[in-house]
Amino acid sequence: MKKVLVTGASGMAGSHLTELLVTDGYQVTALVRHRSCLANLALVRDQVTIRRNDVLEYDALADLIREEKFYAVFHLAGQSFVPASWDSPVRTMEVNVIGTMNLLEAVRRYSPSTRVHVACSSEQYGFAYEHELPIKESNPFRPMSPYAVSKIAEEHLALQYARNYDLTTIVTRAFNQEGPRRWFVSGPSNFAKQIAEMERKTQAPVLYVGNLASIRDYLDVRDAVQAYVKALELGPYNDPVNVCSGKGVSLQDIVDQLAQLTPVRFEIKVDRNRVREPRKEVPRLIGDCSKFQLHTNWKPVYSLDVTLRDMLDYWRTFTA
Repeated sequence: MKKVLVTGASGMAGSHLTELLVTDGYQVTALVRHRSCLANLALVRDQVTIRRNDVLEYDALADLIREEKFYAVFHLAGQSFVPASWDSPVRTMEVNVIGTMNLLEAVRRYSPSTRVHVACSSEQYGFAYEHELPIKESNPFRPMSPYAVSKIAEEHLALQYARNYDLTTIVTRAFNQEGPRRWFVSGPSNFAKQIAEMERKTQAPVLYVGNLASIRDYLDVRDAVQAYVKALELGPYNDPVNVCSGKGVSLQDIVDQLAQLTPVRFEIKVDRNRVREPRKEVPRLIGDCSKFQLHTNWKPVYSLDVTLRDMLDYWRTFTA
């Protein structure tokens, strides 16, 4: 069995990835922070090794890499909420950039044959002109948040370690991931949570929204983690690739689709606190993943309807 490490394993993507790896026969160590809840790992809790460690704790991370000599590391740990990066830019840089450097340095020193997957983001592209859509990997970066800058730095670190130290790195630029276990910091998940609360009658039938004109390329998290495993095994290596659906969907479309999944008839109200300043809002992100598909034959399986239905069902059954 190939031994792999998943950082950020208790998050939405990390937990789905951990489940997939267990199903595929990998021996998984799940790295989670000291205070992390393990509810998302409930289905595989007894089939993986849990290690509580922060990626900012270099010595403990290096000891783990040295002891286990993993076949691969999937690096998903980080501060991944764009608005939080405006509130805590220093913390975002510390966790995302220094945490990634700690991992790469530990691999370089103690297990240089370990493959390292670094999960980067479409936010790196930032502002894109209409004629640049869908966005290819060659598109310039115009980051519009500290989070986006931190992910650019993560990517460049991964590529620098590959060039200078012959590490094998896999860099994926994933577009917006949604699905069950998505926390309510994202628009679609927040809307689903509000609707679930309306159904329980703990919220009045009013859906509070921000800018519904924002357009994103939504990908089911279960498709995304399939892509991560394919990228690990098939490449391309040391060469970033987009992971996306290739379709642009507005938040208004998301609201309309969710409305079809509930018997509740609700009013829509704009909450000014949910509207980002124009200079902080990426208006549209739509990706082109033909480069990745050429290497792997990967294609998304989950439709947006299924993703939204499963996300709504998650919030219907969620208990803190």
